[in-house]
Amino acid sequence: MKKKILSVAQLMLGIGLVALLLNNIDQSSWRIAFEVAHPVSVSQGSVYTDDAQPVPGRYTVTETADNALVLNVLKQGKLGRDFPNTGQLTREDGIGPEAISWIGAATERQGFALIATAFKVALTNGHWLALGALLFGVCLFFCIVRWNMLLKAQGLMLPFQRVMSLYFVGQFFNSFMPGSVGGDVIKAYFAARRTRQRKTEAITTIVLDRVIGLLALLAMTALIMVVFLRFFLSHRETRIALVFNIALLAAAMAGLIIVFRKNVFEHWAFFKKLSERTSFGALVNRIYNAFHLCFRHPGLLTKTILLSLGNHLSLIFCAYFLGSALEIEMPFLDYLKIFPVINAISAIPVTPGGLGTREGATVFLLGVLHVPAAAAIALSLLIYVTILGWSLIGGIVYCTYLYGADKSLRDDMRSAIEEEVDNKSSDKPLTR
Repeated sequence: MKKKILSVAQLMLGIGLVALLLNNIDQSSWRIAFEVAHPVSVSQGSVYTDDAQPVPGRYTVTETADNALVLNVLKQGKLGRDFPNTGQLTREDGIGPEAISWIGAATERQGFALIATAFKVALTNGHWLALGALLFGVCLFFCIVRWNMLLKAQGLMLPFQRVMSLYFVGQFFNSFMPGSVGGDVIKAYFAARRTRQRKTEAITTIVLDRVIGLLALLAMTALIMVVFLRFFLSHRETRIALVFNIALLAAAMAGLIIVFRKNVFEHWAFFKKLSERTSFGALVNRIYNAFHLCFRHPGLLTKTILLSLGNHLSLIFCAYFLGSALEIEMPFLDYLKIFPVINAISAIPVTPGGLGTREGATVFLLGVLHVPAAAAIALSLLIYVTILGWSLIGGIVYCTYLYGADKSLRDDMRSAIEEEVDNKSSDKPLTR
């Protein structure tokens, strides 16, 4: 019962974070019609600033004004309660007068309309959407190959087609059910079904798969931050991200050094007695040895890390193509700088699939590169929808096996679901 409550709470937290972001974007995105003192001609996309209080900020021209007395602009940020009746804008970028005096303005919140427009633009660029979706499929392929290698290293020999099917089933349950590990448990159960004495090792491959993927992501993020250190030190948002990722990487490395510097079950009396005298200790010892098998095998570790890097690079390309569909004008190098940090933040299991945390990190960090908040959250939601779309394949695979001709796997799946439900209802782990 406690697990169900926690899972629902995590899902509600993710939804709440997204709703809070959407509301904040709507409250801080304004379309302003300035009445100018004299006719002006300004190019669309030109940027003006007004440093005078209480309306400082950047104003982007949204409609070309040719000798017009009304200048339509978009402003990101709070307007303040005391919006003045007159003022002056100074050109920062684009083509137009160096300064524009205005004598009145009409304002309208525009956040939700901007997000809707962003999605409409994406639909007109179907080729970029298709490429983005294809690249996430490449991400999953790298993950499937990595898990297959870990299974074989533990002596669990399954046909690659079966491994791929089970991975998609796990992806489906992880994406569409509250909680972040239910699909992993079911996936591991299927993998170990025909090798009942190796169930612990099968579940350990899931943990290994996640740990190796996270370590590769943190290492990649650290390398990018070193290469682009000047960029990460030049903005408050990126400095926060820098400190966060350094702390995360340091914690991960410290944990690995402490746990794997030597075999604790051989050198520490407490763990040795725990393993010899209790079934729980014996179970932990088997999991520990399974980890050691991977980390003591340089070839296996190198291959799985390289596959993880391929996975993370493919995800960055996925974001780049989806951003191109939204017509976000940002070079791939900027995606390479920012998205490993975003992916590291969303990998923390606070909400299902990183829902909410990914959107918050995307809006927060892409703002440094002057990407409007509406476009940033649209990009993040497109990534999430792409993940859900691929996860639906797992649901199709599950239904095919459940109602199809493969009776052996159908029975396995039914037994796995029944046992998982029984374990959750009694708050006991799958393995004993």
